[in-house]
Amino acid sequence: MVPLPRLSYRAPDVTALTGLSKHFVYKLIREGALPAVRIGSSVSVLHDDLVDFLAAHRQPATAPTEVGAP
Repeated sequence: MVPLPRLSYRAPDVTALTGLSKHFVYKLIREGALPAVRIGSSVSVLHDDLVDFLAAHRQPATAPTEVGAP
């Protein structure tokens, strides 16, 4: 049987995947910056919303500088 991809993640999962603190993840959810789904007392972040959030905050790569360049 082929394992199904995860559809959503709880805050500790988001923390493990991204390296963000659990407190910061909850802050992002509370402020609406990271969309979440509430089912009862559980709060989950959908996989696609997490990917979109990370893509929106991606920093462009910087070109390496040469030593001694002005």
